Amino acid sequence: MDRPLFGLLLGAVLAEWAVGADGAGWLPGTWQYSASTASTVLSSVVGSMVALLGFVVTIGVLVVQQATGTLSPRYMRLWYRDRLQKAVLATFTGTFAYAYSLLRGIESDAVPDLGVTLSGVAVSVSLVLLLIYLNRFTHNLRPVAIADLVGRLGQKVLVQGTEHIDRHAARDEASVPPPVP
Repeated sequence: MDRPLFGLLLGAVLAEWAVGADGAGWLPGTWQYSASTASTVLSSVVGSMVALLGFVVTIGVLVVQQATGTLSPRYMRLWYRDRLQKAVLATFTGTFAYAYSLLRGIESDAVPDLGVTLSGVAVSVSLVLLLIYLNRFTHNLRPVAIADLVGRLGQKVLVQGTEHIDRHAARDEASVPPPVP
């Protein structure tokens, strides 16, 4: 399953868990929100996650499009396979789904206080991941970094090819009958 889709589903499931855990009554009194405050916070989280998703995808596509003009169209493949990018998108979609799912649990007499607090934590984690992603993304566009990446991928292909040849050679040697004296 694709990581952003997994993040979306996980966010909705965690929101249900947070609503259930909130009913246990073990939260400190300082974590209580009014219905309007919780609604405003969660609406802001939903909007900001949608905006950040659009930002990451747009900037990523524009930068890669610019890079393919000067480097190689194959760089787009490296961008699609980037695990950190998938983790960032999964975190953003998960935070979006989490906050959106919590919005329906807000009533005038019942607010998912734990969920609202955890949505703030999720936004903080999302922002830290965004900064790490942008830092790495800009550093990976340098020609030296791309040459290093291509070299490491080439070395990996050579090692795999050598192992494949060695396996076949060992199998061929084992299948040859011994000479008859």
